Amino acid sequence: MKKIALALFSLLLANSAFAADNAVIVTPGVGVTMKSKDIGAGVQAMQPILSDASGNVLLTTLGADAVSNTLTGIPVYSRQLFFNGTTWDRWQGAIKAASGAFASGSIASGAFASGSIGSGAIASGAVASGAVASGAYASGSIASGAMVDLGSQADAACGTDTGTCSAIALIKRGNQTATTTATNTGAAIPVGTASIGQVGSDPSSGKATPTFAFLALPATTTTQIVALSGTKLTYVTSLMAFGGGTVNVTFKYGTGSNCGTGTTTLAGPYPLTAQAGFALGSGTGPVMIVPSAQALCITTDASVSGGVQLTYQQI
Repeated sequence: MKKIALALFSLLLANSAFAADNAVIVTPGVGVTMKSKDIGAGVQAMQPILSDASGNVLLTTLGADAVSNTLTGIPVYSRQLFFNGTTWDRWQGAIKAASGAFASGSIASGAFASGSIGSGAIASGAVASGAVASGAYASGSIASGAMVDLGSQADAACGTDTGTCSAIALIKRGNQTATTTATNTGAAIPVGTASIGQVGSDPSSGKATPTFAFLALPATTTTQIVALSGTKLTYVTSLMAFGGGTVNVTFKYGTGSNCGTGTTTLAGPYPLTAQAGFALGSGTGPVMIVPSAQALCITTDASVSGGVQLTYQQI
């Protein structure tokens, strides 16, 4: 009897060996088939199937941006996911930082290599006013040359005031101009080359005290009153003539002795009568201008007493 019982028990053990997929039977209550995989040697690998509360299988689906994360399924994305506050979206490769998103000191010195941020990468207005706190960028954190428009410390001064150069190159250009202006302003003004506070329309206005000259009226000859001076012009700034009798006075210029070469009438003749004459100018502007490298002379047509006096500058 005992032998028969042992034989039956052995048969039961033999029948419970797992020989095919889905062969595990759960018998409490109504029998349920558990999905499994016979992987050999009498071993079954269980194969769980994910499902929602209603038993619907959670299928692997292609994820989409801005779609509710409560949808049935397991979204699969080719990029990392970021929660935008409402839905999970794929990483798109762009950052829109809100004001205050980066705390002071959060960006380390050297975090952005020179050229890592391309021109136009940050749209105009993308960084709100006040978004970057004072001191957020430590000294040296932005490498020289990192900003193309700003330039680098090694940039040479721009060749023109309005050239398409970097900001640093234009600043250096401005510094050069300021230095040149300061140098010229501080230098002494050479005598006879410039004037301050001109009140007339010629270079002689506002100059030092003019030179005084006098000549007694010559007797029907041409006589020099102002000698030539290199390549300079002669500016007669005042003139007075008077006669002891009737005579015509003519002003001429030329080179050589007493304007003997290239003699040219400059002004006149001016008719004078006894004990009479005329006056021109006050010393602040020219009444006559003698061409450069020319002497000034006076000619009369009668032998009378009298004379001509004048003031002049040679510039």
